Amino acid sequence: MGGETDLKKLIKGMRPELNSGTYVFTSVKTTDNISKEHILSMFKEKEGITLVLEQKYADLYKLSY
Repeated sequence: MGGETDLKKLIKGMRPELNSGTYVFTSVKTTDNISKEHILSMFKEKEGITLVLEQKYADLYKLSY
């Protein structure tokens, strides 16, 4: 079973929904002390790990954003 590859059809069929809440980007050296359940997205980069998470969790972990 193959997936749709026609970009125009894919875009036409999109139904994006805005997540409620306030989200922030932050950069950390390690995620050892951050619950994976609180991380929406994670990018490993050479200068560190960039996280996207709800602001309330960044505040909970005292992360700058």
